Amino acid sequence: MDDLERTRPAQRSGYGSEGYKLTLHANFFELCIPRGLLLYRYHIAFTYDEKTPEISKSLCSNLIMSMIEEHFSDYVGGIVTDGKQNIISKHKLLPGVYTTQQDRSSYELSLKLTGTLLMSDLLNQLETSGEVLPNTRYTPVEHIQALNIILGHYPKFSRHILSPTSNSHFALDTQRISLVAGLHILRGLSLTVRAAQTRLLCNARLVHTICHDECPLDYAMISFIRENGPNMAKLAGFLRGLRIEPTHLPRLRSGRARIKRIAGLAMPEDGDKNTHLPVISRFAAGPKDVLFYRESKAPASQAEVAVTENGSKKRKRAALEGMVSVYEYFRAVYGIEIQDSSLPVLNVGSPSNPSYMPPQVCWLLPNQLSRAPLTAVQTQRLSNICTRNNHDGATNLGRELSRILGSGDSTRESNLENFGLAVARDMITVPGRVLKSPAVIYRDKCNANVRSGAWSSHGVKVGENFRCSRWTFLRITYASTVDKRALDDRSLDRTIEMLYCKMKELGLDIGNFWHPGLRVSLNDKGHVGKGADPLAGALERFTELSHRSPLSLLLVILPRYDEHLYSRIKMLCDIKKGIRNVCVIESKLARANGQFLANLALKINMKLGGMNQLLDESSLGLIGDGRTMVVGVDVTHPSSGRLYPKLPSVAAMVASVGPLLGQWPGMMHVQPAGQEIVPTIGSLLQSRLRVWQAANNEALPENILVYRDAVADRQYQGILDVELLDMRKACREVYHAKSRCRTEEDRLPRITVVLVGKRHHARFTLSTTKTERFHRREQKQDKNPVAGTVVDRGVTDGQMWDFYLQSHAAPRGIAHPAHYIVIFDEIFSGTSESRESPTDAIQRLTYNMCYLVGRSTNAASICPAVFYADLLCSRGRCYLTELLRQGELETGSTELNLHKNVRDTMFYT
Repeated sequence: MDDLERTRPAQRSGYGSEGYKLTLHANFFELCIPRGLLLYRYHIAFTYDEKTPEISKSLCSNLIMSMIEEHFSDYVGGIVTDGKQNIISKHKLLPGVYTTQQDRSSYELSLKLTGTLLMSDLLNQLETSGEVLPNTRYTPVEHIQALNIILGHYPKFSRHILSPTSNSHFALDTQRISLVAGLHILRGLSLTVRAAQTRLLCNARLVHTICHDECPLDYAMISFIRENGPNMAKLAGFLRGLRIEPTHLPRLRSGRARIKRIAGLAMPEDGDKNTHLPVISRFAAGPKDVLFYRESKAPASQAEVAVTENGSKKRKRAALEGMVSVYEYFRAVYGIEIQDSSLPVLNVGSPSNPSYMPPQVCWLLPNQLSRAPLTAVQTQRLSNICTRNNHDGATNLGRELSRILGSGDSTRESNLENFGLAVARDMITVPGRVLKSPAVIYRDKCNANVRSGAWSSHGVKVGENFRCSRWTFLRITYASTVDKRALDDRSLDRTIEMLYCKMKELGLDIGNFWHPGLRVSLNDKGHVGKGADPLAGALERFTELSHRSPLSLLLVILPRYDEHLYSRIKMLCDIKKGIRNVCVIESKLARANGQFLANLALKINMKLGGMNQLLDESSLGLIGDGRTMVVGVDVTHPSSGRLYPKLPSVAAMVASVGPLLGQWPGMMHVQPAGQEIVPTIGSLLQSRLRVWQAANNEALPENILVYRDAVADRQYQGILDVELLDMRKACREVYHAKSRCRTEEDRLPRITVVLVGKRHHARFTLSTTKTERFHRREQKQDKNPVAGTVVDRGVTDGQMWDFYLQSHAAPRGIAHPAHYIVIFDEIFSGTSESRESPTDAIQRLTYNMCYLVGRSTNAASICPAVFYADLLCSRGRCYLTELLRQGELETGSTELNLHKNVRDTMFYT
């Protein structure tokens, strides 16, 4: 598709004016650059041969810096790099191939000029105040990337700063906060250059990361086992990829340590490339149970028996040949007696060519990030620390920024000054507006008392419900575990009765409880193995009971949070059996109060097809007339560092079925891992249009308002070129078969696509004016703006139609607003039915919809379309995890076919 024929992103349609005004501090600092600054951009490539080992990230950075210092020493102050493949210079460098040395090895680096960047082009485009210049790219990506490289150069190559990513930097000389179990917390900054209206800004936000303590590795392993239990699979995930220094080996001649990387724990499948396979009794075996083959390198008559002291540069070879245990090898060769042989042996080679080492001779190197899952105690402690630090650090953000950027470093000149860049010391202020909260309505037009984005469900009844004939529970226990917090039979019956009364109180039309419920006992692995599956048998029993006397709901009581067990239950209920179900952890049910039971009842009503809270017709704008379908789209990807790297990505779509926005049935598709653009979005939309037809007397919507989980800036055009095009094609097929209008344009609905960003770093806090102090007293908070605060000036994009909306109240920490980008619009700007501005209309509608997330009595932080699509993606990931565990997953071709009993319901809530 030619660039001129592409659909351009929507331009800003003015600014909003609704709501009362206030002034906010934003975590942005103005960035000044010389208008005449000319930058040269170069690409670095490494020349490999068959004998050259793979170049690591740290070695890559060192080689690039060595090349700059050796061959361009006169221009060092005016050259920066991202340490990967890009060099930015204010001096013109000679392209070519350059050789540099590292650890007595020679490397060749190819330097190639890829373009010049004149900063006046960027500044001129910003000063157009949103007007897209002809024959120019929409976003100056190369200019912004170059400025980000300049900002990140100093912290990346400073010894006292840890930079795990290109824009996250953590000072190592600050106080470290212990997280127990061999972990600690570091505080740092995330820095990004942003192009705003008429100016450039540096976005700085306090962030935290978790690192491993520098300590003996066996101590770290014992601490982990003490906190997480003797689960060797979790321990392997905790250790995989960590760098260690062997303490029994001498250092290199250069004085540098011998660094090894842990590939995993010893496994029976290791060594498939070795002539003599190692003998390993079990996964994570100890040093006495791991045997490897040791060849003889000297005649038998000359076999040595003497061994030198530990750490000596020269040692005689011990008389050990054939299959030798790791325990015997270290005792004979190094004179090291392994005291604790219960700890598993490490593999510091590879699964195909292993190299074994006991943890007692390993020293865990400092400043390594931890990607292992945290325990509940660690998660709570981390949350408390981050909340406190975010509040305390917001006022000192400018000082932290100067430190990270090296502005106060007297030992070397800051690279910002070398390029003529300057970052302001104070945060900017921006104008904000607070929108009026909508009226939340329950049955019989009973209005809830909304205050600071929250209200109570006491004394009200749900807006609409459906008949639930009978229901029962399934209680799961572990045969080998006795939990003192577990409910006895009498307490369980009493709690179930309290839940039943709460559902009746909220107006649910729910039938009697089928007593005595179902019970199943599993082993600690959730019954993994051959033979009859008691969990599947219990669900089959529920199905049989439903045939005799209708049962509409199953309450599943879990012994504890167990991802594997939860995924298995959802797989069996949603796909295999078609049972509407709600899961609850027994310990939470045991201490349940009225609010907990009310929230549980609200979830049950949504799963049964009911609607909880409603809004009056005036709050829903054009949706209230019943001609607009609201759609939510999200994509979830397999998490890095998890035990399931083979999982594909899941794309999910939910859609409203009427003007009340109470029910959002959805559908999922599987696509290749890491793919963000949804090529099958057309078929997803067609399925939602058919559900809309069935619920609206075969009528089709005139407007389709799509809220799409945000993608990276570089993928905006892909949303328009692929997804929007496919949605239009899907509409043509459906509407052509239904409509009898004269022209094709009359048949097709108007479409608006809004991206919803959740993972950005923009934060807003109240200033100290009299008005803002009043808002603080109203919310009983110190810094956060009131729910309904919208910002569309000062920090928003100069060309995109975007705005920030904080729709919720944050009782703890700094509130995280959502970032909405109207990337395409045919509804609000393309009609003159309403006299209000398109900007006010979409901002007010988006905010009001946040009060319709039916799982709680609080306004959500994002609109319900994306909120529910995210939940559906999470449910799809549960199914894929279970399919992978059962060996039934075929990446890229798996279909998640829901059972017909739950297909068009909100089963995923």
